[in-house]
This record gives sequence, structure tokens and C-alpha cells, in this order.
Amino acid sequence: MGGADKVAKQHAQGKLTARERIARLLDEYSFTEVGMLATHQSQRPEMRGLYTAADGIIIGYGRIDGREVLVGAEDFTVMGGSVGQTGIIKRERLFELAHQTKVPVIWLIDGSVPLTRTRASSVPLRRSSTTR
Repeated sequence: MGGADKVAKQHAQGKLTARERIARLLDEYSFTEVGMLATHQSQRPEMRGLYTAADGIIIGYGRIDGREVLVGAEDFTVMGGSVGQTGIIKRERLFELAHQTKVPVIWLIDGSVPLTRTRASSVPLRRSSTTR
């Protein structure tokens, strides 16, 4: 989490934190978080010395009604839920695991900043059969 003050701000707005949402979604005590100790890899001077808990992305696995699921969530208490390079790596790994294990993914979105133009432009967009 991004700190007690950020959690209090979320609660004051009537919102649950990402971890609280995950806890309510999954079967009790079934969530195992992966990559909790990750932090940003930014070389920007303004990021020097900052710790970004889990790089603002919570990923892991748990159960819903006894069925295994993979879960990801943007943690708004960490830099407004913005996604850094480490968060992108974590998210990609979660989807790789889902593909390999054929386990569904649930992604909870609560971020405020879109992917960077460079990153977003490298992701091909799929066109539906109804889009011309």
C-alpha cells in the first residue's frame, strides 16, 4: 500500500483499497500475492529514493467459490495507480501464467494514468469482426 494517509483518503472517498477489494472478491484466506516486494525501475531523478510498493500493481492467485483464478489490481494508493515498467512486467507475467495454466484472470482497474505513448503504441489493437 502507498501508506496510511493514502488508505485513509481512499476510505474518506468511500472506496476500498485494491487489497480490500481482492479480499472481498476471493474466498477467505485464499489469496497469495506474487511480486509484493517489487518496486519501480525508473532512472528519472524525481523517482530516486522513492519506494513504490509492489510498483502499484498487485498480482496473485486465489479462489472464488473454490475455483482457482488469477487476480491483478492497480493500487491507487501507490502513485495514483500509475503503471511503471515493473508493473508492466508483473501484469504480462500474470497473463502468461493464465495462458499456460488456462486459469481465468480478473483485473481490477483503479488507476489514473494510461500507459505511456511508447508502450501503448507497441501493443497491437484487435479489430472485432463488426469494426470496419
